[in-house]
Amino acid sequence: MGTVSLINSDLTTLLGETKRRNADLRQACEKSLFEIKALTSSSKSEQEVLHELSQSSSFPQPFLLACSTKNGKYCSIAVQGLQKVIASHSLSKSRLSDVLDSFQDATHLGVEIQLKILQSLPPLIEKYGEDIGDELLSRTIQLCAILQSSKIAVVVNTAAATLQQLSIAVFDGIVMEDGNSSIETIAKVPIEDGKSQISVKPAAYDAFRVFQDICFLTEGNKPKFLKIAQITETFGLELIESIISNHPTIFNSHPEQTYILRTYVFPYILRSLSERKEFSIVVRVIRILYLILRRHLAILPVECEVSLTLLTHMLDADSMPYWKRVLAMEVFQGIFAEFALVRKIYGEYDSKEGRYNVLRSVITAINKLSGERSSAMGLRRSSTGFFPQMHGNSDSTSDNSTVSSLLNGAVGISSDTPGLSIQNSSIRVLCIDQLDKTEPPAMPELYLYYLTLTCINSLADGITRFLLPLSLSDSNSVKKKPSRQLTLKDDGSGNDSGSQDNVPEQIVKTKRRAFRYKGVPINPLALESHPLKSEIEFTAGIIQNCWPPLLAAFSTFLYSNLDSDLFHNLVRSFQKFTQSAGLLELVTPRDALLTTLAKVAVPSQLFSGQQASPERSGIFNNTMGLLSMDTLVSSGTSKDYSSTESTYGMLHVRNLLCLRALLNLAIALGPTLKESWSIIIETLQQADLILHSNGRRYNRTSVSVSSPKSDAAQGQAATTVVDTTGGNITSEVAAVDNAVRKLLDCTRDFPDSSFLDLITAFCKTSSLTINLPQNDGSSASQPVSPISVRSREDYDSDINNSLSSKNSISINRVLYGDPLFCLIKLGELADLNISRLVFSDPSSSGWEVLVHYFTQVQASRNLSPSIRMRAAEVLNPIIYSAVVDAQSDSNTGIGEIQNRCLKALEEEMYSIIRQGEPDTNMELSIKSAEAEIHCTALNTLNDILERSGVSLSTGWETVFTIVTSVFVMHYRHNLLGTTKILDGITLFSRTKSSVQNKPTSDKVSKLIKAAFGSLQLICNDFMSVLPKSCFLDLIDLLFYFCNQQEDLNISLTTITLFWTVSDFLRSKLKENELSSDLSRPLRSKDELLEMAMSDNLEDSTCSLWLLLLLRLTTICFDSRPEVRNGSIQILFRIFDSYGHLLGANSWSACLWIVISTVMEVKPPASIPAELLDSGLIHVQETERKQWSETMALILSGLSRLHSTFLYAFSQQSDFTNIWSSLLEYFRALIALGRAEIIVSVFKSLTDILQSVEDSKITLPDESISAVWNLWVSQQEMIITSENNSSGVMTQEALTAYVNSFKRLYTLMEGRIETSQIEETLNILKNCLLFPELPPYFSDIDYLTPLQSAIIELMKGLTTFIPGSASLLLRYYSEFSSLAYRQDILSNLKVRSSKAKKPTYISVSIQCFNLLLGTYDANHSDSRIYEDGSLAFVLEMLTVPMIAKYDCPAYTGSEGSYLTLWMTATNAFIKIVSRTIPIVEDGKALTVEQKVLIWEQIVSGTSAVVNANAVTSGSSLLEDEMFDINAYKELEALIVPYLGDCDIPDSLIHKYITALFCCSFMYAVDQDVKNSPDHMNDKLMDILSSPLYGSTEALSPLSRQNMGYKCLESLFNLCKVERNYSHERRRLSETALPYLLYRCALTLHMFAADQSVSGTIPIQRLQYRELKYILNYLQDMAEELGVDDTEESRSNYRPLLKLFPLLSKGITASRRETVILNLFQGAFEKLGKVVGA
Repeated sequence: MGTVSLINSDLTTLLGETKRRNADLRQACEKSLFEIKALTSSSKSEQEVLHELSQSSSFPQPFLLACSTKNGKYCSIAVQGLQKVIASHSLSKSRLSDVLDSFQDATHLGVEIQLKILQSLPPLIEKYGEDIGDELLSRTIQLCAILQSSKIAVVVNTAAATLQQLSIAVFDGIVMEDGNSSIETIAKVPIEDGKSQISVKPAAYDAFRVFQDICFLTEGNKPKFLKIAQITETFGLELIESIISNHPTIFNSHPEQTYILRTYVFPYILRSLSERKEFSIVVRVIRILYLILRRHLAILPVECEVSLTLLTHMLDADSMPYWKRVLAMEVFQGIFAEFALVRKIYGEYDSKEGRYNVLRSVITAINKLSGERSSAMGLRRSSTGFFPQMHGNSDSTSDNSTVSSLLNGAVGISSDTPGLSIQNSSIRVLCIDQLDKTEPPAMPELYLYYLTLTCINSLADGITRFLLPLSLSDSNSVKKKPSRQLTLKDDGSGNDSGSQDNVPEQIVKTKRRAFRYKGVPINPLALESHPLKSEIEFTAGIIQNCWPPLLAAFSTFLYSNLDSDLFHNLVRSFQKFTQSAGLLELVTPRDALLTTLAKVAVPSQLFSGQQASPERSGIFNNTMGLLSMDTLVSSGTSKDYSSTESTYGMLHVRNLLCLRALLNLAIALGPTLKESWSIIIETLQQADLILHSNGRRYNRTSVSVSSPKSDAAQGQAATTVVDTTGGNITSEVAAVDNAVRKLLDCTRDFPDSSFLDLITAFCKTSSLTINLPQNDGSSASQPVSPISVRSREDYDSDINNSLSSKNSISINRVLYGDPLFCLIKLGELADLNISRLVFSDPSSSGWEVLVHYFTQVQASRNLSPSIRMRAAEVLNPIIYSAVVDAQSDSNTGIGEIQNRCLKALEEEMYSIIRQGEPDTNMELSIKSAEAEIHCTALNTLNDILERSGVSLSTGWETVFTIVTSVFVMHYRHNLLGTTKILDGITLFSRTKSSVQNKPTSDKVSKLIKAAFGSLQLICNDFMSVLPKSCFLDLIDLLFYFCNQQEDLNISLTTITLFWTVSDFLRSKLKENELSSDLSRPLRSKDELLEMAMSDNLEDSTCSLWLLLLLRLTTICFDSRPEVRNGSIQILFRIFDSYGHLLGANSWSACLWIVISTVMEVKPPASIPAELLDSGLIHVQETERKQWSETMALILSGLSRLHSTFLYAFSQQSDFTNIWSSLLEYFRALIALGRAEIIVSVFKSLTDILQSVEDSKITLPDESISAVWNLWVSQQEMIITSENNSSGVMTQEALTAYVNSFKRLYTLMEGRIETSQIEETLNILKNCLLFPELPPYFSDIDYLTPLQSAIIELMKGLTTFIPGSASLLLRYYSEFSSLAYRQDILSNLKVRSSKAKKPTYISVSIQCFNLLLGTYDANHSDSRIYEDGSLAFVLEMLTVPMIAKYDCPAYTGSEGSYLTLWMTATNAFIKIVSRTIPIVEDGKALTVEQKVLIWEQIVSGTSAVVNANAVTSGSSLLEDEMFDINAYKELEALIVPYLGDCDIPDSLIHKYITALFCCSFMYAVDQDVKNSPDHMNDKLMDILSSPLYGSTEALSPLSRQNMGYKCLESLFNLCKVERNYSHERRRLSETALPYLLYRCALTLHMFAADQSVSGTIPIQRLQYRELKYILNYLQDMAEELGVDDTEESRSNYRPLLKLFPLLSKGITASRRETVILNLFQGAFEKLGKVVGA
């Protein structure tokens, strides 16, 4: 909705409220609405409509009239409407006065109206500021004053804020007015001292009068322009502050406003600060004063000088209350935070002669204030001894902890602890900003001193931010990385706040970078033509004149107890101030500041013993020096050490922070320090001593060179660096170390003269500190240096007392620090400046001095082992660097340098070996040290080979001697006879003492690693340049490195190097076109070694290759599984790659020397489990698995070897012996009784036999028989596994065992016998009966691997051998019955409760099909009938047919849904369909054989019609229909032959009895089914028995359709036709009594039940059965009528026995018409046909 619509809505609302009450108001509303309607009906935009309305003076009339009524409802709408009219600038300027009158009339109404009036005033000034002046402006401000007198708080506050806005808006008008030169002045106002005047424009005039009246009102005087009676003093001050803060430029450019400041404001300020005003007044006065000092110092210099002097006096504790001092200090805090303002103050006062030194006096006062409460701030003599101590030792914390968190923990400020902290000494909101308080707020008693600290920090930061960009140029700075600060990065934190200095644009662009000077930094004072020249001089003057009080203040706080953040900021500011003094080359303040920082970093009290060192471990009790090029700090894992001879005190995190600041200053000012380097170096050295004063400080590397005993002998005192946080200070130590590293790194950019100053200082200090013996045997004298003099003044007496019993080196350590410190630093300097040292004049660069110095230290056994180790660590890299630099210069003679370096390294190691064992008292430390020296030399050799190995033409023998020295020194008892040892070497004797003092395994491992690097380089890159004589040494080295036990990874890597060397030797034969075969066969290792050392290149190369394999074979016996497995794999891969190149002699040597050694590998014997505890059982099981993997690799390799090269083996004259030895090895492995190994054995055997088949090689019969004997001999083991007594077989083992016979059968196929097949099948049966399934496997739907292997094997067995078909049929049928043979399944015994038994369901399904296939292929073989195999098959098939629902639940696959008994039924029918014709036509079968088969046929047919334990289910009807169809097929097959004379009556009765028993549709007495014999007698019993009926419901059976089918079969069997054979009539005669008895039972039951049922209808089941029987009786009568002969009548005459029952049925069925008719029809037809 637009503005016009809103106004229209207000008018409409107002019109609705006044229709019947105020005619004038109503008419005015209608007129205004008409105006709006007229304007909006045109096509004008909203802005045009609003502009037109602003031209109409009558348009706002309704709102004005409504306000004049003083009616609350009208006024509310009217004020709201006027507010919208004003905001949209649609008010006519002529009605401004009326609007103000209307507002004034409504000021006494409700709160809502008053607030709307106040909301309307700011837009009124904003939109109509040019028109609201003079009287209108006064009235507008008067409205605010009226409403401010309200008693409602929200109105008062809103009125005050509105008045403040209006006051600011008045001055905003000056800004617009100054930009418009067309406006003329209208009045004159006073300026300066009031005697002069100046003409001003309207807005300036209004602002002058308003600001002047505000000052009058604030002082309580009567205003001249504003119509305001009074305002509160605090509110007046707030108005003055808001005006000054929002329009500072106006006061600087308008002298009339300056006049007000000088005349009214400043006197009031000075008066208020001098008098005892309340807090709310003073805080506002102070804020105004601070604004004037910041922005108007130039226009009010005298007043500001007075004010600054007054503020300085306010800091006096005797003259002012605490809160006033705080306010004054907060002002100074703001001043010092803006260095541009500080420079202005210095330039305005201190820099001018005759002026008062305002800035100096302020800083002096701050210094005085800093020491005012020394006890409360925890001021001490040292900055390291008064932190709250935390007892106990906690584990290391995260290395990523910040310095802030470290310092917080270190200081540990608490409420009852003296000292400054942000938490306890500062307030959240500055006191000067707490305008809501009427009384001084509660402040910490140290808040004033916290502000003092902030002031000096801000001043130092501001100086550096200004000077540092000026000292940089493109030629002397190196950009490093982005930073948020200008100063050199000191401790990881920065502050990007600061004053807005007037720095040139090109300098400002670099303010977000940190720099490192390259060369000498520029002195800003030397920039003569710089635009900031005067500012630079001011800054230099500030430092030069104010550094003493500043240093004193800094020192006070450095020795006070500060929390982490405060101390961190203090050190950073101190560093910046020192850096600024250094940049300006102000030597005196710079050195004073450096010395102060050095004293704080390493306090002299630490050496005097004034601070006790607690007996606890610190982060610095590690094995490495702190200030080194490496990362030397652990994570607090060291053990607790203490010393009773502790001389030194404790270092804290704040000392480290100061030390890091000192290092950063050295980095920034290094090129200009000159003689002042001594301060830095000796401070570092003393810090290193304090940090590592215990006996383990020498151990910079992982090699332990000193023992507690030797340390005690040397009197080395232990110092604990206290971590008062109870945590980890690793990050701070690492930061110090990094700073040292940067310091050394920056020396590369030093000029030669600066570098010479540094190197000279280091060399002198180093040689004197370690007390190195001179040529005459004397020691160096003690030096006297400035820092030493400084230190001695504090603790000379303490040293003399505490070190009276110590030797000279201990004294040197106290005075100058760690003897290793300068050694390390000299080496680092040499490394960083190697080009300078190598390519410059050695005498001037110090190259010769350094090399001689380190060599002398390393060779001197009188020195501490750690010093010797350090010398070696430094010297060896120098040697390497010399080689590298010399190689870069083609004129240096690279060959000579290489040879000289190699010989030097060789002598360095073997000279140690020639020395023999050290003295007993020092042997362990010396041996460890010499091992470390050995290691560094080996590493140097590796580096030289990497760099210059390709160009190495001589010295290879020396290289191998150097590498072998490791094993000469530490593996003397394992050396091979071919290892070369230098002359004159006396090997250490293996006495008990030497064994005990042998260097630890980790040090030997380190030596091996160092030597192994060189071996790798030789094997991978330099074998082509090796002389022939070195290859034997190379092979020996491979064996040594592979056989060593210290480092598994090296052993594994060495195995791969065997492959590399093998590949090279074979390629060498090919390149030289040499034969790959030996000149003669070899059978012993000695013969092989002799040939390898011969001069014949061909034989020696081949022998070296075989010797290499022999060495590799020896590794196969290693106790480490990874090593032996790797060696086995590489060995057989080598054979795979090069076996085809070997000749007969080479193969003979391989088989009898190499392979025979491999076949000696066997796993160790297992210890019985009952002799081990649970832990050892687990270990033994793990070892067993590892050895199983090893044997699997060996067997796989052997099988692959024999498979690939079987033809070559078969050509050997002793092949039979080779084959026998292989099988004996297999047999020996099987005898171990480990299933995993058995699997591997038979897999290997399978692969080898497969290769025999594939290669068409004819094995000798004895070899095949040996394999058969091996295979068949495992039967006992299989049976044992089945019985689960001590069996070792598994499914996987049996599967491999069965699969191996497939390949063996192929070889035996032409000569296998029936007995062997039977034995094989029996073994397969035993395998199949293994009682456990594989894990996570089921054999219901799929065969297990073992079952599949057995089935596949049986499929491949031949049936052409007499009797084999019968065997297969028997075993197939037996296997098919396993799924439901409970006698077998129940006897299966598993080894654990988690194991699953097999179900054999899939086996049964498979065997059904195989059974049919085998029978189809061999049905014409009479032997299967004669030996009873077929009868056995039918018997096995009958078992599931009888069991039916007792069989395992199974449905066929692929949608067939056939159960096991259905599958067996189908197989039974198919076999019977083929068998009956053969049996009936077979003349060779005896009657007994024939009857045996018919017995199984009848049993199977009976099983089809019968069913056991049938329950209801969805498939019941389908199962019944399946049986019905099956029976139909069987009925058609057997009925024609069942009456054969050879078939006994018992079988016929058995068949008919099955039909009779299954012909019932409901339950009957069991006696009826159990004794179906003597049917005639039973029939007579029924006819003569009385009618005893029942009304109980019949119990239906589930297979009623099968019942009707059986009943139908009985009727069909009883039918006799004229053409029936004698056999058929035999069946009919036998079946007729069963049929009569069956019918009589139904008829008798019906008649009996009806006699007692009354009116109850016949049961449906009985009704259907009765109807079925009666219909069939009528059908038989009808068929008899067709064939009406005497013979037929005689056959059916027994039916007349049913007439009594039919008669009774007619009588009983008189209520059932249908049944009655059936009874009558049967009675009549039978009587007519049969009775005739």
